[in-house]
Amino acid sequence: MIKVAIPLVHVNSSVVAEEFYCTRLGFRREFAHRGDEAKADPCYTGVSRDGVWLHVSSFSGDGVSGGVVNLIVEDVDALHAEFVGKGVRIDTGPVDQTWGEQGNVCEGRRWELYSIHLPEWWLTIGCS
Repeated sequence: MIKVAIPLVHVNSSVVAEEFYCTRLGFRREFAHRGDEAKADPCYTGVSRDGVWLHVSSFSGDGVSGGVVNLIVEDVDALHAEFVGKGVRIDTGPVDQTWGEQGNVCEGRRWELYSIHLPEWWLTIGCS
């Protein structure tokens, strides 16, 4: 039975990625595996925030550059304000849509942040 899916994001520099994901987006590094501990790259890193995990890799062949990360969040406006406060460049701020709010964060990577009303069945199966 499937328990969880963890997106894999390809990056060129694990040092730059850790600064972006951990310092600016508020994730915490959970682990980092390097092929050669004396070198910063290649590196396979796991980061988490609020129970959500991402894997970030600079290993050749892991993930695709230019991918999109979709996150469903409680409050797009609050997260947008947090990111702006940390100096994250925002391409498009939160926009009211017919299906919920959306915000895009852009710093070489496209993020989709959604604040939508989830159906009750979603909450009962532990997907929230």
